[in-house]
Amino acid sequence: MADALVAARVPRVTPVVGPRVLFISAPAVGVAFVAGVAARMLMAMIAFVTNAAFLQRVSLQPAAPHQHHLGLLVIFVPALGGIVVGFMARYGSKAIRGHGIPEAMEQVLTNESRIPPRLTFLKPLSAAIAIGTGGPFGAEGPIIATGGALGSLVGQVLKTTSAERKTLLAAGAAAGMAATFGSPPPAVAFEGSSLREAADLMVTAGIGRLPVVTQAEPGKVIGILTRSDLLSAHARRLNENDHIAPSRLPLNRKRQRKAG
Repeated sequence: MADALVAARVPRVTPVVGPRVLFISAPAVGVAFVAGVAARMLMAMIAFVTNAAFLQRVSLQPAAPHQHHLGLLVIFVPALGGIVVGFMARYGSKAIRGHGIPEAMEQVLTNESRIPPRLTFLKPLSAAIAIGTGGPFGAEGPIIATGGALGSLVGQVLKTTSAERKTLLAAGAAAGMAATFGSPPPAVAFEGSSLREAADLMVTAGIGRLPVVTQAEPGKVIGILTRSDLLSAHARRLNENDHIAPSRLPLNRKRQRKAG
């Protein structure tokens, strides 16, 4: 059979899942984690620049430019931010120009997913200055470029193929995007909710664990509710005289219907 396939010049198909998949999965998880941390750092940097430029204070707390007390001088703040970013683009890297998403896609299509390593820190720094000084931009483009650059850098260090670098690039970009927007888990339970509500959520979302948060701080997880917790709570309510009735088991019910 093998000789016949060779004679017919049938191209050899490489298995989709192989040892290289396991090899690339571990760094992909690491890249995603670091990209998530980088996204939170970017948001903190934007808050720092906004506070320093408009409110003249050192703080990482989120602030809005309209809270300033600069009067007409405020019109110079975005201009100064643009000048600083312009110098970074001129003498640092031209790759920081643009939104970030098209540039990352361009590297995937034309440069085998190779992104200059210096973009890993220049892009978030320039984005923090541009956004923090009032530029009409969002953080999603820069963090995609940053996470993608991080994944590409790891791929180049590990001497991976173009397809594998693309996977690492996508892992960093997706994790950065999720962290920037604060993507929530599929479902959460609030402290004080009934166990029935929690069980319904777990069944609906198809998950075995449910994060528990408070109404005051919905972004802070205070515990994890598992299926074992629900079973333990249900077991305490069972009557010791209750017994397993074979006729009530799903498999036996199906057999009874077929026999009828």
